[in-house]
Parts: sequence; C-alpha cells; structure tokens
Amino acid sequence: MSRRSGVILLVSAAVLLVAGLLLYRYIPDDAFITLRYARNVASGAGFVFNEGERVEGYTNFLWLLLLAAAGRLGLPLVGAARALSLLCAVGTLALTAKIAAARAVRRAAGAGGGPAGNGAWPAAAAPVLLLAAAPTTAVWALSGTEIPLFTLLLMAGVLQIERGAQAWRVMLPLGVLGLVRPDGLLFFAAAGLLLLVRGNGRPDERACAGPVARGEVVLAGLVVLLVVFAPYLLWKQRYFGELLPNTWYAKTGPPGLLLANGARYLRGFLFAYGWLLPAGLLLGGERLVRESRGLLLLVFAHWGAVAALGGDWMPHFRLLYATVPLAAILFAEGLFLRTAPWRSAAAAPRNGEAPPVVGERRRAPDPAPILLALAASLLMVYAGATWERFRTERLVVTNFGHVGVRLAEALPPTARIACGSTGAIGWFSRLPIVDLLGLTEPAIAREGRIVSTQPGHMKANGRYVIGRRPDLLLLGNVWIHRGHRPERDLPLKIQERDIAEQPDFARLYVYDEMPVGGGFFLSFYRLREDAR
Repeated sequence: MSRRSGVILLVSAAVLLVAGLLLYRYIPDDAFITLRYARNVASGAGFVFNEGERVEGYTNFLWLLLLAAAGRLGLPLVGAARALSLLCAVGTLALTAKIAAARAVRRAAGAGGGPAGNGAWPAAAAPVLLLAAAPTTAVWALSGTEIPLFTLLLMAGVLQIERGAQAWRVMLPLGVLGLVRPDGLLFFAAAGLLLLVRGNGRPDERACAGPVARGEVVLAGLVVLLVVFAPYLLWKQRYFGELLPNTWYAKTGPPGLLLANGARYLRGFLFAYGWLLPAGLLLGGERLVRESRGLLLLVFAHWGAVAALGGDWMPHFRLLYATVPLAAILFAEGLFLRTAPWRSAAAAPRNGEAPPVVGERRRAPDPAPILLALAASLLMVYAGATWERFRTERLVVTNFGHVGVRLAEALPPTARIACGSTGAIGWFSRLPIVDLLGLTEPAIAREGRIVSTQPGHMKANGRYVIGRRPDLLLLGNVWIHRGHRPERDLPLKIQERDIAEQPDFARLYVYDEMPVGGGFFLSFYRLREDAR
C-alpha cells in the first residue's frame, strides 16, 4: 500500500472531523458543574459547588485542576475547557495513528519483509478515518469535558505497551489516568497484569516474564501508587472526610438495576460503534486475536466494568469512548489482513526465493482495503447520526444559561434555588443550589429512595429538599415555555413528584412565573413569604 493511499484516508478523516465538529458543537449541561467547581477553586473558595459546602460532586479531579489553573491565568473557562478537550481529541487521533503504524511495522517485520515503509501509512490512517467519522468523536471533542483527556492518556499508555517500553513508562500515564476519572485505575491494574504475564519485553516476544521483569513491573506500579495516588487520597480524606465521591452514591443502586441498565447501554454501543471490534476479529481471524490479547484485555475489562456499573445517560457513549480508538485499530487491521496481507512495500525476496526480475512491473496496490475503510467510515456516520437531537440539546443548554442570567438579575445572591439540571443554571446564576439528583447533595445520594431506572437520575429525597427551604423550586426539569401556562400544565418528573407529594409542599410553596425574554416564561414554585 502506498503513501498516496494513506494521504487519501487522512484527508478524508480531516474532512469528516471538521464537518462533525461544525455540526454538533456540543457542550453538555454537566460540563458546567465542573466549570463551577474550577471557578471556585481558582477564586480561592475551594473545591466546592456551593461555597462553604465541601461535597465531592465531580469525578474528574485532574481535569478540574487544569481548568482551575486556566482560571487562575485569567482565561475564559468555558473557552479554555472546549479548546483543551479539542486539543486532546486531536492528540488522540495522532496517537491512534502511531499505535496502528507501530503494529503494522512489527507485523511486516515478523513476516520477514523488513520495515513496512510506505505500507504503514494506510495502516495508520485507516483507524484515524474511522475514529474521525464516528459522531462520538465530534460530540466529545468540543464538549469541554474530561473524556478526550482520559482517552489521550489511555492511548499514551497503550503506545508504550506496543513499543515494549519499560514498565514505568507504561504505568505512569495509566496511573495519571486514575486522577482524570476513577475508572482509569481499571486500565492501570489491567496493564500491570498484562506486563506481569507477558514480561517487559517487546509485544512480539515470548509471553514469559522472568523474576527481574516482574519485579520491575511491581516496583513501577508501587512507585506510581505512592507518588500519584497516596498524596491525592490523603488530601481527599482530609478535605472531604471520605475517599469515595458523592457521585458514586448518587449513581449506584440495586445490582439488578445496574446490570439491566449496563446491558442496555452496552447493546446500544455495540450497534453504534462497538461492532468495529468483533468485525475486525472476524476479518483478522485467529492471527489477529493472538497478536492482540493485550488490547483485548483492556477493551473487554473496560466494557465489562462500565456495563456492571450501570452505564450512563449521556449521548454517544461517553463512558465507552476511551476504547473506541482500540476497536478502530483492530477493525482496520482485520480489514487489511483479510483483503491485502501485510507485506513490505519493497517486496523483499525471502530465503529460497528468486529475486524479482529487473524491469518486472510491480503489482499495483490493492484498492479494496481503502474502499472498504471509506465505506466503514460512512457506516459509522450513519450509525451514530442524531443531529436533530443535538440541535435540541444545544438549545436546551443555551436556554438554561439564559435562565441562570435572569435569576442572577432577579434574585439576591443569597437566594437558594433547587433544580435537577444544575450545570448552566448554576454557572451563570452563581446562586446556591440544591441538586435534586443528588450529585452535590449527600442526603439525596445516600438516603434517597430509588424512584427511576434512568442512570444518574435514580434517587429522590423530597423530604430533604423541602427541609432545605429553597427560595425557588424549578420543577418540570426547568420548565421554559412561550406565554403564560397554568400550574396544571407543569410536567413533573418522577423525582420532582416526590417533592410535590410532601405534606408541607402546598403550605410552603406557591406557583409563579418569570419572564426570561423573547416572550418566554420560566415556571417555578416560590417559597411563601410567611414560610421564610
């Protein structure tokens, strides 16, 4: 395969990525929760969502620190978050190409053909094309969330594994991964197990580790744990009084419910993006399975853990995105193995073979892998296309931001509001907030009862919410509507129904509306003057 083929794939990848970024332009409401924490850290208020309330309502510590540093430098936090996530997404594409190229070169050398030369170009470019075509990449690349950074660090660790690097070079990026999200520790443990079983040699060497190699792996793992995690855990215990974040309690529930949600989440992922992995293994056969046991360990461990913990509610499978690049690499390898065996571009003669005849015409590269990779990328676009939904999502988050600005103008800075969508409203209003879903409320996360099956939205504690006496209750999941609407039209979510059914609700709160501009109104329940 020629350099020209690789260039065709890379140009196609760039076009698809730019088109996806322009199309989706997505920043989720939850991103503003981390941004509010980061602003408070940068301003000196500490790791708090509401000033004076030490609750770990985030699961992305390192990302939060990076944003807080940007805030200290005076950078606009929303723009900095989106720019940084885009930079990490582009870096992930580059590392995906490096990993795929390294595997192509090693396979060509193992086949006796020497370095792969230009043949590594399409091998590196094909998975990049698939990844750029996947809507999940465009969705999270500009999201301002930690997902691109998490994926970037994972791919950095995988690259070191593929290069047969020293144990500490593998364990360090995967150890830092655990500071970005707690599930990064899964990859840290899986990589350590892989190195212990295989040894610290190159991936194509015998899967046997001697005592010294195993000792190096154990030592590297312990050093990373002591240097990276021990200080973090000690600080967290001292600052918050516990090791597990409050979000853990908010999002966990009965094992049967979590498994059902996780199975449904994984099925949807397999239909949209995960099919790349089994398709690649079917194409590549036993050889690809044998050569990719390490990658398969990382992928299956990740998929299994996410499914066991109940999956997620956010679009385009953010929790599983980290291993989409690995699935794309294995699909591309299976495709090339099936349609155009990996050979040296020079087609060097092997032992016992006659050298090529001088002047003999070289066989033209097989176009099948390129065409099939392009077709698969288009299938990725189709499988994940939900453009209309994202136009609605952008509008919703924008409206929440307008509501936040309006509330900041209409209410004193000490007024407390309660709502389920706390991100953009909390960011723009700067008001104290009671989170109805419990992410920043321990009493809901730990003591709330299960009222819903939706991941991350399962618990409610209406008695606690009423007890906090918020000045405004934004029920109806922040109900914004054109013109005046009566109370009977307000659509209550199941968690909000738990509030409205409390004995003191009618005595304490009265239905009201507020204009938010453009002929639109916000409906809410206001705390009666005599109840303050």
